[in-house]
Amino acid sequence: MQKIEFFTGKGGTGKSTNAIIYALQKSIKKKIFLCSLDPAHNLKDILQVNSFSEIHQRFKNLDIQEPSISAMLKEYLEIMENQLKYTHSYLSSFNLLDNFGLIKYSPGMEEYAIFYTFQKLYKKDTDNDIFIIDMPPTALSLRFFSLAQLSVIWLDKLIDLRHKIINKKNLIDKVKKDTPEQDKVLLNLLKQKEKYKKLNDILLQSTIRIVLNPEPVSISESVNLLDKLEALGYKNIVIHVNKSIGLIDDKIKNLSLKYEVVYIPELENNPIGVDYLYETATKMMK
Repeated sequence: MQKIEFFTGKGGTGKSTNAIIYALQKSIKKKIFLCSLDPAHNLKDILQVNSFSEIHQRFKNLDIQEPSISAMLKEYLEIMENQLKYTHSYLSSFNLLDNFGLIKYSPGMEEYAIFYTFQKLYKKDTDNDIFIIDMPPTALSLRFFSLAQLSVIWLDKLIDLRHKIINKKNLIDKVKKDTPEQDKVLLNLLKQKEKYKKLNDILLQSTIRIVLNPEPVSISESVNLLDKLEALGYKNIVIHVNKSIGLIDDKIKNLSLKYEVVYIPELENNPIGVDYLYETATKMMK
């Protein structure tokens, strides 16, 4: 089973750059799949390449993808639409995609699209050793990390409600002397619950790498994220202090008592271009 490592943090702290450097380091000895789930992904810009095939030709152990979150949302909505039509035949004329231009901006759609993309890309049986994911900034990442657990809670409520509906329907069927049928809605809810439980187990076993800069706002946002991740049950957390310049903040010292902390020095040049990033990655290994 491939190991999963997420890179997240406040916007602008260098999480994408850290994810690339880490992927380049690990690809020397392991097979790496690096993916951006940030809707504003910029891995090509940082690496300064037109195609990720250029990277794969040079680094045979490194595969990189930047899937379109908008395209994944459209695919997700099509699946949801088909499920609705299957479980509720009276919705046969219902078409979510007719209103895609509006729906894609609805609250909650972005994190479901990102979660769906993660499910499509993650495979247990693969020859990749590590699946590295460049995540969106803090707020959207946190909604992603909590989505599986929240979905299980909501599904429990819906399953309970469905059982009550079925019980009343069965009473009517007895009076009418009809044979009760298997409830497609309940079966679908149970299937969804099992899927989200398994996904939550996978996520809780992953490593989350929080990238921060040694300045008050970034540290404060990262500490808040840490508290919320721990409340959700995440335990494998690593702190990346980006642009570390020697003097260590007391809050970071306190974090190092509980978490693994990786110090990334401030680089001499602008951290772009595959040559410079690879040179930086190999230097950090020494």
